[in-house]
Amino acid sequence: MLAIILSILICSCGNPAGNNSGSNPNPISVDTLADLQAALADATKDPITLTANVNQTSTGSTLSVGGGSLKATEVAQVTYPAGTVFTKAAKTVNIGAGGLSFNLGAELALSSGLTLISAQDGRELRLIAGPTATTDDVIIHIDPFSDYEVVKGGTLLLTSDSYINAKGKGKADFYNQNQIVGALQGDWASSGYDTTFSTDTNTLIVEGATGGSMLYAAGDPASITIPAGKTLLIGANTTINLKGDRDNALGSIVLKGSSSAPYAKVTLAAASTSKVVTLNSTHIVPKSGPQTFDIGGNMVELTAGGKVVLTVILKGENSYFSQFTTTEADASLSAYGTSTVTIAADQPVTNH
Repeated sequence: MLAIILSILICSCGNPAGNNSGSNPNPISVDTLADLQAALADATKDPITLTANVNQTSTGSTLSVGGGSLKATEVAQVTYPAGTVFTKAAKTVNIGAGGLSFNLGAELALSSGLTLISAQDGRELRLIAGPTATTDDVIIHIDPFSDYEVVKGGTLLLTSDSYINAKGKGKADFYNQNQIVGALQGDWASSGYDTTFSTDTNTLIVEGATGGSMLYAAGDPASITIPAGKTLLIGANTTINLKGDRDNALGSIVLKGSSSAPYAKVTLAAASTSKVVTLNSTHIVPKSGPQTFDIGGNMVELTAGGKVVLTVILKGENSYFSQFTTTEADASLSAYGTSTVTIAADQPVTNH
């Protein structure tokens, strides 16, 4: 009997009635910025769901999510859609199928391990800040005249003169049907008309508007990485400019190697208007598909219609990658083997 009484006393002292120590946070719903900030600061509230659109407006305002942060770094407005879920335990902000809206030249920085998730119908985008503040931030800047849903349904929209900068260990991962189909790191900007990143089965799609769009490397390094068996599809009226020259690779497309087909590849959707370029000068005799050769010492396969244009060949020197263009729709350049292929301005192009 004494043992039973002692057991009851110990249990009662260890967990007094009505006491919530915060070890088991409770979900909460809010509909204003003030209530969101209060809930984020309360250790007993997690996760937090928005029941209405919430605006983050003032310069330097920061939302702290379990140690990760969302910081507005310009005088502008970022709107989180109703249904957004802030989870402090996981350092995530999940906007679901809703749209993350920017206007008036807004800039948003994800920092300190925060992940922003957008997903719909099998498409998913994860903007992932690395662990170190500032050096691993993911920054999205939208030009001063825009009012757009920049992230929505697993897609990313860069209006003209806008950019995404995934610094250090920061990155943008694109998924389709729970498989990663491509990753973006470094500083990439859009010019001309809007550029959209979206996905389809096994494919990362970079597509411009009818008037012509350019996605260009705006910082060093900048990369788009395509896993083995996946495709980077460059849409009609779209140019990816890797910038750089034979002495300085500013941007790159990285194709992961595979022991068997299907291989990682870059596909140009439209003749003439889909292309990859650099700042290198060009030679009048390109390598034309179908054929295999080496880029950076690793084998690639070029399909019919595709052309890899080289720098001007100087006697006794290597020629370097300059452009990938096509005279036929859906021409591809693939990593043909187990080695990872880097397509960039400083990569020599040689016979295999």
